[in-house]
Amino acid sequence: TFTDVQGKEWFAADVMALAANSNEIIKGYPDGSFGPYDKLTIDQFITMLVRASGEKAEPSSEYWAINYLKKAKALGFLKDGDFPDFRAEITREQMAVLMIRWLEQKEDLSGLDTSKVADAILDFV
Repeated sequence: TFTDVQGKEWFAADVMALAANSNEIIKGYPDGSFGPYDKLTIDQFITMLVRASGEKAEPSSEYWAINYLKKAKALGFLKDGDFPDFRAEITREQMAVLMIRWLEQKEDLSGLDTSKVADAILDFV
């Protein structure tokens, strides 16, 4: 559990499910908080995608996310020159681009749950 997610918030169940996932998609901050109202940064989002892939990367003392960024490049969904500053807030468009690339790298999407995907975009999944 996180010190700043009490369970009553609209997002609490999803945050806790991602934190409880065996890949630890969300870990939160070292002080035990999640920061639900913080802006999501590019490096944080890429880290979640790497973890969702089942990959691990050790945090670095020079820059915590550098090994996750290297892993994302190796996995093929991050390209050189994509972002001038990985610490910047990520836009929805940037998230969509990374998600599409990430999904394209997945070999087997047979377990993908499309039951909650809107009919208008189902053909694109």
